[in-house]
Formats: sequence, structure tokens, C-alpha cells
Amino acid sequence: MDDGNNDRLFIDVIFDLFLLYGGKKSRDPEGYLRDFFSFIEKICVSAVRRAIFIHLVSERSSCPLLLQQDLGLSQSSVYRELNNLVSMGLVERVVSRRGGRGRPYTIFAVKGYRPEDVVRAVERVAHVKC
Repeated sequence: MDDGNNDRLFIDVIFDLFLLYGGKKSRDPEGYLRDFFSFIEKICVSAVRRAIFIHLVSERSSCPLLLQQDLGLSQSSVYRELNNLVSMGLVERVVSRRGGRGRPYTIFAVKGYRPEDVVRAVERVAHVKC
């Protein structure tokens, strides 16, 4: 996907999530814009949270280990910001089980994910312990 499509996807996802989870039914345009920018600030409050959210929007889903590797972040930073995004209602946990023995691993996905996005993430992490 080229940068233009990624930018458009990000804007579409942000706006949809704002309408679903952050948009108050403000009657005046100024209040609506204030609510929208407040919502954006919550996502962009830290560079790590912003990077993780943008990565999840782009990839649709991922596991913490791949986020660490892809973004060069520490394990604690990734889990802290994933938990923040989950508590904000923007991201959700999707638990899958590795084939055979072993602990289940968790895939995190942008709220409203498509099942095929999670399947793609599971296939991508099949060789990585998440």
C-alpha cells in the first residue's frame, strides 16, 4: 500500500473510532471539533502510543513481540500502551492458541477488526513466540 492509501486509511479509522467511542452528540460545530481534537490528543499523548496505534491501523492487528521488533520498543512500553489503548476502547485483545502445546498468545486488533486481518496476523506470528 502506498503512503497516500495509508494516510487515508488512518484518517478513516480515526474518524470512525471517534464517532463510535469518542464523539459526543455536540450540537455546535465548535464543541464537536473540541471533542475530536481531545480524542486525537488521547491517542497521541505519547510517541509510543501513537506509533503502536498507527502500526495497528496499518497492519490491522499484531502481537506485542512483533510490535517490539517492528517499532524497536521495550516490552514494558508496548504492553503499557496496548493496555491504555484497550482501556480507551480503541483496541481489543483477540486470543488465539498456538497449534500443539504451549500457552495461548494474544493478538491485539483495532476495534472493529475483520477476522481475516487476525488470521493474517496469526500466520505472521506462527514462527514467533508472542
